Amino acid sequence: MLEKNQLINEIGEREKIESIIAEYLDNHLGELFNKNLKSQLPYLRCQLFNLDDYISQEEHEERMTEVKAELKGIILSLQEEKSQFQASQHAFREKYDSLVIKCDETIAERDRIKSELDDTKRILYEVKKEFKAYQDKVDYYENSYAGIDVAYKKYLNLDAKIRHQLAGVFGKGDTLQGFFCGAVQEAHLKSFWEFICHGINNHLWTADVENDLNFLFDFAFDTFNSGSRELTFLRIETHIGTIFDSSSMMRTSDSEQLGRVQKVLLQGYKNRVGTAVTKSLVVIGE
Repeated sequence: MLEKNQLINEIGEREKIESIIAEYLDNHLGELFNKNLKSQLPYLRCQLFNLDDYISQEEHEERMTEVKAELKGIILSLQEEKSQFQASQHAFREKYDSLVIKCDETIAERDRIKSELDDTKRILYEVKKEFKAYQDKVDYYENSYAGIDVAYKKYLNLDAKIRHQLAGVFGKGDTLQGFFCGAVQEAHLKSFWEFICHGINNHLWTADVENDLNFLFDFAFDTFNSGSRELTFLRIETHIGTIFDSSSMMRTSDSEQLGRVQKVLLQGYKNRVGTAVTKSLVVIGE
């Protein structure tokens, strides 16, 4: 408490002294101010109060000049940094705008591709529908007419002489329809079978021709039967190794008289009651 009071008293005394000095200078030492001595007042004050950090006006101005120069340098540096920042900001903005444009173009391209893909899917769907319809027609044709087509081609591949001999079965045979109409007539089956049997028994053709003629007879036989509600005729099943049976078999001209079936050259056929219409042509041997 005493130290505080003492400090207050000292401050008061100093203020009094300063006031006295200032009054004296104002009243009696005006000429000193005219001689530029007024600048020494801060120094006198510092000396009076034992201040050690006194600086003159010139030094103060020098320091201010240095500070101003330093501030100017800082301001220039900041302005340069600002310019660089603005340039970077501008470049960034341009890059950003470019990316936005590219993004928009990419989205537009994606939408275009998606639209094309959707169109392609629709086209593919329609193509699949058309293909299925076409495939259904092909399947129908193959199921209904492929056998006819194959048979007719085999007929056309026969020697012209043989085709001429078969005119009583297939007519002219110059069209598929004509060939088919001849093949499905009941009256033609037996004569066609006898024609084949005669040629095989007398070795008139090669094995390939015999096979083709057998195929054509099978086609005519099956086609005729398919047109009836109930099977009109049945093939006689003759197996190799079976003892010769004259009621359902006939021997080739060069076969043994007795024995077992060694080879079936042409199967015969029978009616629904089991009576043989034509007997199977077989080779007999021991």
